[in-house]
Parts: sequence; structure tokens; C-alpha cells
Amino acid sequence: MLARRATPQSLEGVWPPSADLETVDRSFFPADDVLRPSTLTACRLLPEQAGAASHRAVGFCYSLVSSLRPFAPPPLKCRQIRGARREFPTLPNSHPPVVQISLDFTNIAEALQTARIAVEAGVDWLEAGTPLLLAEGLHGVRALRLAFPQHPIVADLKTMDGGYLEAEMMARAGATHVVVMARAHEETIKAVVRAVRDRGIKVMGDNLACEDKISASRRMEELGVDYIVHHTGYDERNGFATAGRGRLSPLADLDAVVNAVGIPVQAVGGLTL
Repeated sequence: MLARRATPQSLEGVWPPSADLETVDRSFFPADDVLRPSTLTACRLLPEQAGAASHRAVGFCYSLVSSLRPFAPPPLKCRQIRGARREFPTLPNSHPPVVQISLDFTNIAEALQTARIAVEAGVDWLEAGTPLLLAEGLHGVRALRLAFPQHPIVADLKTMDGGYLEAEMMARAGATHVVVMARAHEETIKAVVRAVRDRGIKVMGDNLACEDKISASRRMEELGVDYIVHHTGYDERNGFATAGRGRLSPLADLDAVVNAVGIPVQAVGGLTL
């Protein structure tokens, strides 16, 4: 995930092992006035990639982190990316990108193993992917929270109904971000927004399968979501390629979505390395 944003304050002490995992320290999130329209790019580490030797997986994550860091013309300021082996130049007075990895596994052990590799390489946010949530439920989120008490955790449940309850359950398990679909009813999106405000976490609105993703993104912003997920789906991409119509990418119309809203935008879909 790429984002120019304020460096979050440490979550150290927020998630002690004895905690009931029901609250999130609001100080983790930057103030609204430092959240400007920006681009976030989520990359997915597939099970077959994670199945390689450990050193290859570490190399993959280092490549992921380094490839997503923005470069700027001189004069440059350099900062050491956490866990990285080199310094990356950044724009003066700008913030480094946030890198998120999607843990699309079907068991907790694999998800934790890959998350450790990713964190070592400098990945900032961890996503409990939809396959993990389907297979392990809240246990997957709790396991990630206990193993990585200082990292934001996105619960990609793709909520379509029962918005308040689902968001509240993910928050109680330790998620800092939940995902609601733009295709959901307006009342569902509002319910998720109410839930995250009550629990002190954030909501990401996903425009997957929307015919007009710009309008859908604007609508979600108006309803109160904190981030837009600009998403090209797995089946959509595969079907497009199988039909010989080329390769779909969320990057193709990303600028239009970013320019249409005033909140951070995440690009998702086929952005593997």
C-alpha cells in the first residue's frame, strides 16, 4: 500500500496480551488535516510465492517495499525504511508510502509466517485477507493482533449487509480497519461508519464491480468512509485475460479516482511482484 501520510504514533502498550482487544488508541491515526488525497497501492503475496524458501520470500518483500517507495528529483532527503537494507530518498516535507500486504491464506500458521517475513522487510500494514477470514474467522484477526501489536490490521471482510455488527466484531478482535463494499445498500455503509466511529477505528470503501467507480467513490466519501479501495477483481482480471482482451489494472484509471475524492485511495488488484 502506498500513501503519503503522517507517521503514526506507536501502538506499543495498546495491545498487551491481557487486553480484551476491544479498544483502539485513537492517537494511532493522524489528524484529519494531515490526511490529504493520496495513492495507496496494495500488493498481494500469493500462497505459491510464500511457499518458496524463506530467503526468497524475504527478498520478495524487500523488492516490494523498495519498488513502492517514491523517488523525487534533487534535492533529496533520505530516511531509513524500517527493516530495509538501504535508504530511500523522499520528497522534502513529505511522508513515506505505507506498504500493505494481503495475507490471502486459508490457515493462521501460513498467514503468521508470511506476516513475519513481510514485517521484517518493512511492510507497514497487514491485511487479514478474505480467504483467511472465511477459513479462520475472528481467530485470524486475533492471531495477527497478538503477534503484531504495533501494526495496523485490515480485516477485508467485504461487508455487504449487517454492517454494524460485522464491523464491531472485527474491531473487537483487533482490526484497525474494516472494508465495506460500494455495492452495499447506503444504510449498510452508514452502519459500518457508525460502528467504526463508536469503536475508534477506520473504514475503507471498496468500489469492486462498480460500473462507475468514480461516482461510487464519491458516494462512499459522502457517506463517511475514511479510505477508498479502487479495486479490479481477481475473476474480472482473469476473465478479461482469458478472452484475449489484455490485462486489466486498477492503475489505469487510478488518477481519475484520486482526483475525484478528498480522502486516501488504495489501488488493489493484480499488483503482485
